[in-house]
Amino acid sequence: MAELVKNTNCQCENCKLRDVFFNHLSQDEIIDICNMRKEYHYDASENIIGKGEKIEKFMYLKDGLVKLYLDNEIGTDQIVSFARPLDFISILSAFSTDEYQYSVSALVPSNVCVIEMDLIKSFATTNPAFTIDLMKKLSLTTDKILHESLELKRLNLKGKLAMVLHMFSTDIFSSKVFELPVTRKEIAEYAGISTENAIRGLSEFRKDKLIRINGKEIEILEPERLKRIARYG
Repeated sequence: MAELVKNTNCQCENCKLRDVFFNHLSQDEIIDICNMRKEYHYDASENIIGKGEKIEKFMYLKDGLVKLYLDNEIGTDQIVSFARPLDFISILSAFSTDEYQYSVSALVPSNVCVIEMDLIKSFATTNPAFTIDLMKKLSLTTDKILHESLELKRLNLKGKLAMVLHMFSTDIFSSKVFELPVTRKEIAEYAGISTENAIRGLSEFRKDKLIRINGKEIEILEPERLKRIARYG
């Protein structure tokens, strides 16, 4: 269950969020957000948003890593995207429907900041510059998901797996060595392949000395080669 983080040092005027989103709000509006903002901690695998829930809060990821996914009745999920710190995890459905069309859960321990959606919408109706920033962020998020989806459809099995590993190494962890925050099943759900093929493909990468696998720890041994496979595979 989500835990409310108490006694957080709220300094919204200096928050990185202002640099990427709230530049067009006044100091008083920033203070209003600061006073209303709540921060929640989620453990790994804990649900943050459930498909079909009412959209009442604006949420952004302060730290951690989460997955956005679609679930179905037979117990298989389709991972749509991974969200990183300062990503807005509640924005995709906010202006098109009253209910979330996707679910969000934490992959690692994560902190999420929450603001009343009515406050965000009130800023959007009275502040054109803020609205443009909001629409830009929404468009960038949609473009990212569309680009990743099209790339995965274009690539063969090895290309899909290489793309996933390259993304975690460069975009998320900025390191050749990292602890894989997803299971083989989740890799398969994101790449659109079977779990068996995901396991087999990673084993082949290990045999080809592209990567080293030690439990959940992954080391990219040949990053340029992996990048080429991710691009042309």
